[in-house]
Amino acid sequence: MNFDNWIDEFLLSLKQLRRSECTRRQYDWHLHKMAEYLEQQEEITDLTQVDRRVLRHWGAKMAEQWSPATHRQAVAAMHAFFKFLIEEEALENNPGQTIKLPPVPKRRQRTMSAEEIKQLLKTASALASPRRERELALVSLLTDSGLRASEIRRVKIQNLDLQKGLLTVIGKGDKQALAPFGTRTTAHLETWLGVRCTWLAEHNRADPGTLLIALGGLKPGASLTPEGLRRVLSRLGEEAGVPKVSPHAFRRAFATLMSVNGAPSRLTQLAGRWSNIQMVELYTQSLENTRIVQSLYSKYSPVDNL
Repeated sequence: MNFDNWIDEFLLSLKQLRRSECTRRQYDWHLHKMAEYLEQQEEITDLTQVDRRVLRHWGAKMAEQWSPATHRQAVAAMHAFFKFLIEEEALENNPGQTIKLPPVPKRRQRTMSAEEIKQLLKTASALASPRRERELALVSLLTDSGLRASEIRRVKIQNLDLQKGLLTVIGKGDKQALAPFGTRTTAHLETWLGVRCTWLAEHNRADPGTLLIALGGLKPGASLTPEGLRRVLSRLGEEAGVPKVSPHAFRRAFATLMSVNGAPSRLTQLAGRWSNIQMVELYTQSLENTRIVQSLYSKYSPVDNL
């Protein structure tokens, strides 16, 4: 089989292993780009012709063209692909085994402040219905639970327990987990659910069962798509004067605000559904901000507490 056939087989194996759709899309893109390079730049069409020298040249070329994070993703995809080929006995030796993952410099990621989230809520409150109710529920739930983009879009009404303030989340690899939320978010959700039901009935739309629905566009009443969610948050951010509003900015804000409010790291880890404490530390990098440190330190100053 040629490159494309083996890539297809590899992606099928990832699906069988229930790897996330996002991971499969990333590997698909990177591996086809690698195959394109090998065929066009190295004139390699047979997998048995690939060696570590060729892959090292490919990696160096990727380092010139892509960001460190994208470069690392490409090498990780290559590693997984050639490991699969060895397991399938398509190759005797793994040419990618000695190609190391490139480091990614640590950079402080965008984290929304409490003031920015308040501004988003204030702006949403001034919108006309039903956008007002939907955006208030969306911003509140993202802030209170730290849901990922794929998770917030897939929230089903049947998985919401408003009495207990709990949401059953379908996360990475279709894993189920519980995400708690507070009383103010519960109130916004209750209001939105009532408005949502009325809007669907008035517009004669079938209920898709998901919490978030499109209120315009080509398919009003349908579940929000990834692009639809991006547009909703981007539009609200522009109206509120808050830049770079995204689900991941909310996720980092969730971790940071939990820590600022005194939550133990273990609780933040469980509520945010992270696999380890180190991820909590990564997502709370904004706590290194001098203003935040100063405001928190006064409470714990050794001398002031003598």
